[in-house]
Amino acid sequence: MSLCLMAVVAASGNLLVNPGFEAVIGNIPVRWDLFVMAQEGSYGEADENVHNEGRRSVKLHNETAYEKEPANNWSQSITTNLRNKELRVKGWIKTEAATEAALWLQCFQRSPLRILAFNSTGNPTPVYGDTDWTEVEMQVPVPNETDFVMLRCVLLGEGTAWFDGVSVEDVLQTKAGSIFETAKPAEKAQMPAPAARAEHPASAKEDASLEELRASRQALTEANRTLRELNTSLLAQISALQAEVQRLRDEIQAMRLQEPGESRQTPRASGHSWPELPVPPLVPYTGQMKEDYP
Repeated sequence: MSLCLMAVVAASGNLLVNPGFEAVIGNIPVRWDLFVMAQEGSYGEADENVHNEGRRSVKLHNETAYEKEPANNWSQSITTNLRNKELRVKGWIKTEAATEAALWLQCFQRSPLRILAFNSTGNPTPVYGDTDWTEVEMQVPVPNETDFVMLRCVLLGEGTAWFDGVSVEDVLQTKAGSIFETAKPAEKAQMPAPAARAEHPASAKEDASLEELRASRQALTEANRTLRELNTSLLAQISALQAEVQRLRDEIQAMRLQEPGESRQTPRASGHSWPELPVPPLVPYTGQMKEDYP
């Protein structure tokens, strides 16, 4: 249980879960969604053969470029309240014959669903062609109306891209943590030596047990937060699918009500229009995997 939690829960300060893609179910990293527009030779997968750290990275491959760019990507949503925060995005990217690979950060408002802010590491640090592991970084201010943010590992055009060791951090919180950690040794140096501990060795064991208990509680807290975020993501996917099913039912019903002999026209061609529902960013278009192709 502890090993699983260590693999999934992000390091202190990192708002992403499973940022190194180490924990997987099948060939999909836990808490990550894969978006690959259906096309022969395009797929995404966890890769155990190529990685910058740990045992895995994630890979995107497009054999050829699309007629209309879909921005195939791995994504993870962060639902923590980050309004008016300054976020630092970092990660490692490797490419082979790639048009461009980058990390994207998008700030979303839920109602109406829209993007309030967007930035890409491709602006300060473009990664393309044949490039060994390259660290990319950017900072993004989060608008006050933001309900959640989305981190995406994106491949544009054609070629292959790998991503590893990604992070999203609150700049101010990270700085505060660094100041606290720096101050701790000085505080310890001023403290008198605990002579009483030598007389009562059991106290040291009790302190060690308390530290283990605190660590276990923290791990469980993080795991519960991860489960809540996963439930939020699944509910959004279900809502989007229900809306799409209802739209299709309405369209079929409208076609059935047409007079016999009347030409079967699409709603748009017949002068009607269905409300266009935005595709929630939490829902991958499809889950093309490498093994789907012969």
